[in-house]
Amino acid sequence: MRALLRVVACAAVAVAPSACVLHTHGANAPGHVDLSQRPMAKTPAEDPGERGLHVHVAPLLGAVGSETKSASGISMGFEAGIEPFSLPESHKDALFEGLAHVRFRPVVGWMAYRETRSGETFGPLYAELQWLQPIGPLLFGYVQVGAGATVNPVVGGGGPETTLCAGFHPLLGAVCGRAAYFADGQGGELTLLVSFPPFYFEHLWRK
Repeated sequence: MRALLRVVACAAVAVAPSACVLHTHGANAPGHVDLSQRPMAKTPAEDPGERGLHVHVAPLLGAVGSETKSASGISMGFEAGIEPFSLPESHKDALFEGLAHVRFRPVVGWMAYRETRSGETFGPLYAELQWLQPIGPLLFGYVQVGAGATVNPVVGGGGPETTLCAGFHPLLGAVCGRAAYFADGQGGELTLLVSFPPFYFEHLWRK
C-alpha cells in the first residue's frame, strides 16, 4: 500500500506541470519587398512562412509483465524527443500546425523507477525513432509506432524494443503498448503505458 501511494503521489506531481507550452521565436518574418520600385498602391508583403522546432518531455506510467517474474511490477519514467517542422504561414497555430506536419521524431526515455516483488529498482533506458500518423484533421485521432533499442542500467543487458500508441492528439498524451527483449537472461517483457500530456518547448524562426 505504501508503494502504491508513492506511485500515485509521483504521478500527480508529474501531471501537475504537464500540458504546458513554452514559446520562443526569432525575428519576425520581414516579407519579400522590392525596394527598387515604388508601388502605386499598397500591396501586402509576401509571407515567407516559418520553420520551427518542438522539444517535448512526457511523464510515463506503466504496468510491466516480464518473463522474469521478479521483474514484473509498476514503472514510472519520462520521455523526451524533438520535432522539426516547417509552416507556409507565420505565427498561425504553430503548435497544432507544426505537430500536424511531423511524421518522424527521435526520442530517448528512461523508466527510472520500478516497484517489483523484489523491491524498488531502476527501469530500462531506451531510444526510438517514432512515426506519427494522423487519423483526423490536425491529429485529432492519431497512431504512433516506434522502434529502437533498450538497455537495463541495473544488470547491463539490452536488446530491441517496439512501441505502439494511440490517442486523440499528441498534446493530450496516449495509451501505449511496448514489447522489449533483454539478452541478459531477463528475456521478454510487455508494458502497458499511459503517456501523460507533455510539456512542449517551441522555437520559431523565419525562413
